[in-house]
Amino acid sequence: MRINSAARHLPFSHHPGICCPLPGSHLYLKLFPARLSFFHAGALLFSLDLEIEGPVLDFTVQLDLEKMQIRVFGHTRKGYLRYALRREGDSVLLTCEKLPGGQLRCQLATQVLQLTAPQTLSLPCTLHEMPTCSS
Repeated sequence: MRINSAARHLPFSHHPGICCPLPGSHLYLKLFPARLSFFHAGALLFSLDLEIEGPVLDFTVQLDLEKMQIRVFGHTRKGYLRYALRREGDSVLLTCEKLPGGQLRCQLATQVLQLTAPQTLSLPCTLHEMPTCSS
């Protein structure tokens, strides 16, 4: 017997600090409006800090199993924020879809990055590699 469903299943949460598996990987993320923490087997790999002005209204984390990605969005003081996270090869890709004011500063370890929309940031799965940006 085969069951077909036309509806998309997109589990979501509005709770800051929610833990969410990254589809297609052994990683999971703990997601806050201004911090993304990446874990593997209970160990923190790295964190990415986002410089946003809060509070973030309607903060939402959505797990899209159809597109194998996590989408995060909400309203900041400066405007709407939306980005997606997905696994590709040995990296996690952060795709900035909409950013408040068209840009966003973030910090990974000691490196400060300036992101613009649309831009994709390749995050390492280990701390031994540094991120690269592409448009």
